[in-house]
Amino acid sequence: MDEKLKTILEKTAEMFITLGIKSVSMDDIAAELSISKKTLYKYVSDKTDLVQKTFYYKFENKKQEIVAMAEKSANAIEEVLMIFEMIVNMTKNFNPNLEHDLKKYYRPISEKFINHRLEHTFTVTKRNLERGISEGIYRKDIDAETIAKQHALSLTGNFEKTSNLFKDFDCADAIRERIFYHLHAICNENGLEILKNLTHKH
Repeated sequence: MDEKLKTILEKTAEMFITLGIKSVSMDDIAAELSISKKTLYKYVSDKTDLVQKTFYYKFENKKQEIVAMAEKSANAIEEVLMIFEMIVNMTKNFNPNLEHDLKKYYRPISEKFINHRLEHTFTVTKRNLERGISEGIYRKDIDAETIAKQHALSLTGNFEKTSNLFKDFDCADAIRERIFYHLHAICNENGLEILKNLTHKH
């Protein structure tokens, strides 16, 4: 990818995260980058194109980070915990207006992005389950395909806070509980011992 385009997408992502999508204009982005709108339109055709390119650029970056975590981790359990830390750090800076604006004003992009995220989460989870089984730390009798689908759906689901039941709902807490619920369900005795030791580290 062209380095100038990368710079544009990085700055656009920062602005979307901070301000939401709707409130950021092409003029705002050009001014923030100290370039003319004419230069900006050399790299994107319109704001919709910019939104799509920005989301998929950040998505691909996260995919590469997850691959790196798998290679760096000592075992399948540590891989899950490292990914969990990354997700929690993302939620800390997450602006709810970002997802709202994407759904309301760019629904086709939102739907495609959700599907890509769901499929990627499934692929990563299934690969991790197979790794854990081969390492002798996950139960051998688990159905990796089914569990990966269930786990992907639970992590990529949307929590609407329209009900009083969810008004104090903390996304990071929910993810943590879901991750540990998942690990306790799939680990064998060896895995549970590793999980106990790694929990202190992470």
